[in-house]
Amino acid sequence: MALQVWVGDWPLHWGVKFPFVVLASLALLLLSYHFLVRSTVIGRLLNGKVHPRHAVAAAPVEAAVDDGVVASLCGVSKRYGKLEALTTVDLELRRGELLALLGPNGAGKSTAISLWLGLHDADAGIVRLLGGSPQEIARRQGLGVMMQDVELPKDLKVHELVALSASYYARPLSVKEALVRAGITALANRPYGKLSGGQKRQVQFAIAICGRPKVLFLDEPTVGLDIQARELMWANIRALLREGCSILLTTHYLE
Repeated sequence: MALQVWVGDWPLHWGVKFPFVVLASLALLLLSYHFLVRSTVIGRLLNGKVHPRHAVAAAPVEAAVDDGVVASLCGVSKRYGKLEALTTVDLELRRGELLALLGPNGAGKSTAISLWLGLHDADAGIVRLLGGSPQEIARRQGLGVMMQDVELPKDLKVHELVALSASYYARPLSVKEALVRAGITALANRPYGKLSGGQKRQVQFAIAICGRPKVLFLDEPTVGLDIQARELMWANIRALLREGCSILLTTHYLE
């Protein structure tokens, strides 16, 4: 508006001034986007960095992991402000392998997983998942994840949460099978918000495995579980390994 008022005082015909107003307005919009919007989450979405536009063209997952490496970090560094969470880390997870990351809180274990999940970008180095970028939807289809801090809809029943998660995968487990494997069939009709902390962890595990993942990330999976539930968790992990699933977990327990 200020630009139009300013140009309106020029001693020229509007047939000349109008194109100038249009071009100047477009230039201001482009500059505003470049300096104010591009670096934000909205800008990343518009540029396809969060959900890439060309994910459909990704190479087939099976063809991309012939070397047996399903997830890798190569010279990866990640910093949050002044805190350096990862420094030139090299790490590989192979097909059918169980890899445990041990370390105190703040050691960068969850940061490494978040890079593989495509939740954050590395400041340096290369992050690979199932032969491609974690940002590609085709790679994410082969993932299962159970993070330590999770918020799920409290009013949904357990079987509804598992069914909703399974609907995102091409060949998921049935809801019944996922509940059986997680040992929570008795909780199927309970609202998630009414469960204990340990029961919620079991539901999160059912959600993590319902898509038949090729790669499974488990962040402190046994925290909050009683002895019986913990033993079932490890039995499930061993069964998944026999099925060819690759598992990376973080834990404080040396069992």
